[in-house]
Amino acid sequence: MNANDIPVAHTPAGGYGATFPPLILAGCNEPLVEGAPDLRGTWKTISATRGGEPVPADDRLMSYTERIEQCGNRIVDCGGGTIADARADGTEENGVHDVSVFDYVTPIHVIASYESGAFVLRPVGIPGIEVVRRLDEDGHMIWTRPDMGGVRVVLERVAGHVDWWTLFSADRTATSGLTVGVAEIPVGAPRPPRGHTHEQAEVYFFLSGSGIVVIGDESTPVTTGDAVFIPGNIEHMALNAGTEPLRLLYFFAADSFADIVYKFPGA
Repeated sequence: MNANDIPVAHTPAGGYGATFPPLILAGCNEPLVEGAPDLRGTWKTISATRGGEPVPADDRLMSYTERIEQCGNRIVDCGGGTIADARADGTEENGVHDVSVFDYVTPIHVIASYESGAFVLRPVGIPGIEVVRRLDEDGHMIWTRPDMGGVRVVLERVAGHVDWWTLFSADRTATSGLTVGVAEIPVGAPRPPRGHTHEQAEVYFFLSGSGIVVIGDESTPVTTGDAVFIPGNIEHMALNAGTEPLRLLYFFAADSFADIVYKFPGA
């Protein structure tokens, strides 16, 4: 599935609330365009400054969390209750056309691009404003914007990148009662500080590679041909511990992948 096959997402009325929406680019396997920084994952603030001075601990920047998905030249950034879905091609036509994070009502139009290894956003009609996200040498994401008093935020990835291919889901296939897909965890993918939960129980069946599945406080080595049952509402994660990508089938007793609400404890 390519980025063109997935409809552009927009912020729901009043924002998406306290929980991220279902993955928007799930199943997209188009490789990232040349020059795109790999920002995929969920990010949480670890430090922030305004005008060169550290912000107070109760500043909203210190509790900020965002989720970034990428596919081809498309990038979807969920944060602050809004969904910014664009193609990073430097055109206004394919930029973000959504609402402001400050009121969820005021229309915004933003040009997106990848420049010198960074993701850059330029609001239309506001000269001189560039919101930049780039990776530093430690793998943190550095987010800067000259307005808002000159903000610089350092975020750590709390949930890493996994490739997803949805095989059966009622919103895409003539099926019901079961959602099935393939996930691939690359070699060297960092272990996130925490796993994730969802209401539905899940089954993993491992197609290739070797790794570790963490369910609650229990860690279980897995390899090709193994299957693991994960009860609902239990924190879990799969880690690649081998020398090749770890590929698995995942199964949910749900009509559609859109019914699965992922939650990230600690995020």
